[in-house]
Amino acid sequence: MNLLDIRTQFVKISGRYDLVQDDENFADNGANFYINAGANLLDKLGIAREGISTLSIPITANVCSVNFGRRCLSVKELWVTNSEARTQMYKSSLNALMHYFSMPSSGVSATRPMTYALASLDILNAAARDNLGSFLNLSMSTVDYRGAILAPPADGSYIVDVLGFFLQPELIEDEDENYWTLNTPEMLIKSALQQLYVISGRTADALAMQSALTIETVLQDKCNVEEEISDVTVMEG
Repeated sequence: MNLLDIRTQFVKISGRYDLVQDDENFADNGANFYINAGANLLDKLGIAREGISTLSIPITANVCSVNFGRRCLSVKELWVTNSEARTQMYKSSLNALMHYFSMPSSGVSATRPMTYALASLDILNAAARDNLGSFLNLSMSTVDYRGAILAPPADGSYIVDVLGFFLQPELIEDEDENYWTLNTPEMLIKSALQQLYVISGRTADALAMQSALTIETVLQDKCNVEEEISDVTVMEG
């Protein structure tokens, strides 16, 4: 199913025809908000199979930060790659890296980034960042907050691979699909209904839908556990 299919069923089940422009084409008039809220809820429950994804971010010389964007839920690992090698980065504390960058950046030797610390990158306004830039150049190009500081600064072009849990792509166009629309559309509709009931103050309906979702998640978790405990035939290393 795609977004239009989900939206059509969501409106028919909820009876909220005011959330579409008409009952013929079911063009959005607010329904997408609840559908995306439902998808985000399912993502945060962490029940998707193979839930860890990778975000690849290119960096250039002297860059010492990467931005994960707003759809990153949690970070597991960072890897850095160039034409010579692919290596896993070591996680450090933000305090340790701030001490590392306590001298002006001109005094910090650029080489292959080896460590990282998770941070909120854009907490300073543009003028403040410019003033501090000689000490810590975050190379900000967006207003997203979640990211990491890297050390040492890059001495050339690299790809930083962020392994972690991410929200599914937002559903915008009628033809859009994601994990939930393709694999468990009924769960997505239930989750969207639960979000609608919560926001609308329909407590009894919200609790009933939450109970239905709990049953679905327990059954999905059982399937995931069976897959996890199957024999591993290739050694790690």
